[in-house]
Amino acid sequence: LSKFGVTLKDNALGTVVQSERVKGQYYTVYNADQLLIPDDHFLKQDSDFKRNNLKDIINNYGVTIVEGEESSTRYNEYNEPIVSLPPKANFQNEDSYYITALHELAHSTLFELNRYNNVNKDVKAKEEIIAELASHNLLIENNVSDKSLVMQQSYEYISKWLSEAVKQYQLDTHDKQVEFLSSCIVEATKTTNLLKEKTHFNKNVIY
Repeated sequence: LSKFGVTLKDNALGTVVQSERVKGQYYTVYNADQLLIPDDHFLKQDSDFKRNNLKDIINNYGVTIVEGEESSTRYNEYNEPIVSLPPKANFQNEDSYYITALHELAHSTLFELNRYNNVNKDVKAKEEIIAELASHNLLIENNVSDKSLVMQQSYEYISKWLSEAVKQYQLDTHDKQVEFLSSCIVEATKTTNLLKEKTHFNKNVIY
């Protein structure tokens, strides 16, 4: 992402994006168990509890998930999303499954969050970046075991689609590229929060 003037930095709250125009701040919190905050606040949750949030999102979000040969999201005649995922046993590990499942669930918010105008068969880079940023935020936020795997896969995927976006949306200047990525981040944050609404996880985290 550096060639677009953007860097990503992970912390306990998700991903902070740093660029000339897109800036974020984060703070390290010590002895969170002593803070005067509710016991179910995310800062007091242990790793196992956080990882259960991923299962809650996948199992309880309310989207139909079917078994298929490859991962995809499609819509029926009522614009209801149907997510297809390979069997869990086919994935390299649990984190790989979460990466794919949450990415497809992020796509499933397309109509609910009114992003359908972003997508057609030839121009879909923005939607792919939004889905990957949203799933990345959820994975880092919930203490996946292999953060390096998540970072590497997300970096490669987002870099690929950013390159496509430059062509698809004629992002021929640095300012246009940063503005485009900023809009993706805004939509990804909306998507992240929507996916958390049906879980017990605190959805009001601001990235």
